Amino acid sequence: MLVSLTAPKRCAARFAGAHHYLGGRFLTPDLAARYGLADLPPFPGTQQCLRLGGAAAAATSGGLSGSAHGGGTAGSAPAPAPAPPTTAPPHDDLPGMRQSYTAGTLEESDAPADPLALFQRWFGDARAHPGVAEPNAMVLSTLGAGSAPSARVVLLKGLDSRGFAFFTNYASRKGTELDANPAAALTFFWEPLQRQVRVEGLARRLPAAESEAYFNSRPRGSQLGAWASRQSAPVAGNGRAALDERMAELEGQYADEREPVPYPEHWGGFVLEPHALEFWQGRPSRLHDRLVYKRRGGEEGGWTLTRLQP
Repeated sequence: MLVSLTAPKRCAARFAGAHHYLGGRFLTPDLAARYGLADLPPFPGTQQCLRLGGAAAAATSGGLSGSAHGGGTAGSAPAPAPAPPTTAPPHDDLPGMRQSYTAGTLEESDAPADPLALFQRWFGDARAHPGVAEPNAMVLSTLGAGSAPSARVVLLKGLDSRGFAFFTNYASRKGTELDANPAAALTFFWEPLQRQVRVEGLARRLPAAESEAYFNSRPRGSQLGAWASRQSAPVAGNGRAALDERMAELEGQYADEREPVPYPEHWGGFVLEPHALEFWQGRPSRLHDRLVYKRRGGEEGGWTLTRLQP
């Protein structure tokens, strides 16, 4: 296909495709006479587009068909629209997608002895920033059979001296993986602040009483959802509708909101007890600030602080 914006181009003489599209703000009398366009339907606007038939169209219309915005056609019927592409176009601009990080700095003088104190400060900054919709969103990475990694976004629901707490179905993939191998990692990324925090440690189940207390604080729909979903198991039957039907059954069973939804023993919390935390602040030219805390072993306790190369 050849597209000429204002008039036929010299290159059209060598064009062997099926269609030559001509568009412009006017059609001169000599061009109309040359291509036999005198019988075009009236066009009320100020722009028009003509299809000058190539080899395929010439067989049926003498080499020419025309159409105008808002009007009909002259000659053969317009060719059918091309089929949509079967694959998405490549994102050729990916290598050039980058930003220069200039939002802040991170110096050793900014780092208290306890990394959780610094996390609390940064988390407060994220909560206060209007561009961070869910500051407690974090990527939880676990290890499965054969040390195969898996990751997903979960929500931080507790933070104290023990570590970082979150909740899930214990029979889910992350639940079973953590029970089998407690080594795990968390990643927080607060893009408007150009900050991230990486946490590594061991996860263990919260006491049932704590899990039940949090469950009882959840919205009623979320409580019922914990019963409706066998998290990470295949959905049997008629797909999504089967899940919705199960939820509807539970809503009917517990329609009286004065009746509490019982706590499901297959559902509860984990707390990740950190042994390393890295605080990352984006800087220009990819020379980022990286401060990592590592827990000291033995009776000494406490944390070491090291600056890492970016």
